Amino acid sequence: TTTVKEFEEKALQSKREFDNLHYQCTQTRSENDTLHQQIQQHVEQSARNVDLWQQKLMQLQEEARQREHELYTRNAEKERQMEELHRASQQQLQDSHIQMINAIRANVEQTKKRS
Repeated sequence: TTTVKEFEEKALQSKREFDNLHYQCTQTRSENDTLHQQIQQHVEQSARNVDLWQQKLMQLQEEARQREHELYTRNAEKERQMEELHRASQQQLQDSHIQMINAIRANVEQTKKRS
């Protein structure tokens, strides 16, 4: 049979094992809490980074829209100027043709008068 002394030794050994396991659990819980806090901080920082990148993206999109509008406006103005130049050169060409025709007619008239 088990003596009281042996029982006390086993109880003491069980108590030491329990205390050791309890200490390990406490350490593990502390490490888990620390890791949880670090993860939470990373999650919060990531959320802030996402917000910052979204703001930056919206800013860049707005800048791109403004630039596109500027380019469109500038191109439209250049197109208008080109049309104006084309009309002016067409008018000049037409005026030159009329002058040439008038000069030929005048030449023909002078030639008729001489003959």
